[in-house]
Amino acid sequence: MRSVRTKFIVLTLTAVLVSAFLIGGICIQNIRIQGEQNAEKEMTLLRDNMRLQLDQYLGNIEQSVDMIHQFAVDEMDVQELMNTGVIGARGIGDSGKYRAAWNSPRQQALDEYLIQYDSKVEEVFTSLANHTGSVIAYYYRINQQLTRNLPSQGFLYSKVEKDSFEKVQVTDLSLYDPSDIDHVGWYYEPLRQGKPVWMKPYYNLNLGIHMFSYVIPVYKANTFLGVVGMDISYETLVEHLQQLQVLETGYACLVDEDGYVIYHPTLPEGTNVSDLVSTLGELPETRFAEKSSDGLIAYELDGIQRKLTYTTLKSGVKLILVAPEQEINARWEHMAQRVATASASILVVFILLALLVTRQITQPLQRLTVAAERIAAGDYDIELDYHGNDEVGTLTDTVRQLVTHLKGYIGDLNSKAFSDSLTGVKNKSAFADCAQALDEMIATGDRVSHPVFALAMLDCNDLKKVNDQYGHDKGDIYLRTACNLICDVFYRSLVFRMGGDEFVVLLQNDEYTHRKELEHQLLYRAEQINERGVAPWLQVSLAVGITEFQPGVDKSVNEVLNRADALMYQHKRTLKNQDVDSQTE
Repeated sequence: MRSVRTKFIVLTLTAVLVSAFLIGGICIQNIRIQGEQNAEKEMTLLRDNMRLQLDQYLGNIEQSVDMIHQFAVDEMDVQELMNTGVIGARGIGDSGKYRAAWNSPRQQALDEYLIQYDSKVEEVFTSLANHTGSVIAYYYRINQQLTRNLPSQGFLYSKVEKDSFEKVQVTDLSLYDPSDIDHVGWYYEPLRQGKPVWMKPYYNLNLGIHMFSYVIPVYKANTFLGVVGMDISYETLVEHLQQLQVLETGYACLVDEDGYVIYHPTLPEGTNVSDLVSTLGELPETRFAEKSSDGLIAYELDGIQRKLTYTTLKSGVKLILVAPEQEINARWEHMAQRVATASASILVVFILLALLVTRQITQPLQRLTVAAERIAAGDYDIELDYHGNDEVGTLTDTVRQLVTHLKGYIGDLNSKAFSDSLTGVKNKSAFADCAQALDEMIATGDRVSHPVFALAMLDCNDLKKVNDQYGHDKGDIYLRTACNLICDVFYRSLVFRMGGDEFVVLLQNDEYTHRKELEHQLLYRAEQINERGVAPWLQVSLAVGITEFQPGVDKSVNEVLNRADALMYQHKRTLKNQDVDSQTE
């Protein structure tokens, strides 16, 4: 039957616990909900700020090209083209009379006009480009159908591998197929679409650089006059992205409108986003067709919970921000931890106050209860410091003596069960336990995540001879001498005596890496011992076989051990043959 004191304590503790869990739980839940909303807003704001920075950078390029495009349109005198017969009311080719007169005075007049027109556009464009940051090339390529006497009409300025813009030879369009993106895509792509175009990143074989291009087809009076554009370096845009800090370890990347990676800190350019969608949990591929993400998208990659958000830049590509979920939630989780800590502290204070009255009576019994549970679980390292002159004190002394006897008895059993009585190293039973643990790691691992180890099989060659000639007590000395040498060389590894004259060493970490050097050191030191001319039972002759675990090939430790055993016996035969040869000589 419970006492009144016990009932009061139980009632008080129950009320305190329920109140603490309810109030603390509600507070933490509210913090979590509000914290997730704030974290989502923070990531979205960070994304939009990055988009504004990049759009401002890209917008400067667009503005410059738009301005020179407008100038090129305004500066072209359509009447001049119509006077020479190049165009009619519906554009180039409308005037049938002109086609047979490429070398006529009117054509020559047109050539002179185009040269003057090109010079004006070039002058304005040069001034504009010099005031536009990060541009590596600018150009105006006039439609070659306007004239055949000047097939390369237009201009191209580049500062690739230069400090300033220099005029270079424009591309001869007649040398390349219109589908050749790397040579003439900048010309034919805006012509095909009939509107301003941000080219996908490509390697421009004419300039020899990886770039983005913003190009606009120039039309006037239904006539295609040419293409005006600017190029920016791929590396320059990447540098802008790399300067954008996404929390602590997050990152930004770019994906084009077709779903291919343009830039990613670890993935190669050209990786299809559909290959990544499978790692994004429930995120369907079509989500990337939207202009921007609604909230944060959670997924797991490389064992880390992450979240991403994305938006679309002026150029049409997707800006994606990725950060570990732990960093995104760090603030509200820290707040929740503080609330939980405060709740736990208050709870502890009330519990201590409730237990204070009965402490003197219940504490020794509680310690005995804990001690009994630990003893039942196999933990004998307990301290019982109660020495009261009462029944509890007598019981405590009895339990203390029982624990002392159990520790000595079990320690003796463990020593006998897993240690070799002759050499003091681990025995065959200990190796079986170790092999079982490694086999479990092998069964659950793969070629990437697997145990890395090697086994060295060693055999004492002259044990029988020492036993026969000098007695088994000298044979025991011989075994201990060999074991001491093995332990001395492989001092960081586990050494097992498998029975008789055979030993096994488990090599891991540094000794796995330097296993060959250690094998040579072992044999060399054995030779040094033998050269001293000490008694035969103090000499050492070892046959050694070392082989490493091969993931995907070995299914168990036993297979590795068998290979090591075969190598050891091969070494043993070699040593015997050497002895026969030396005796023959």
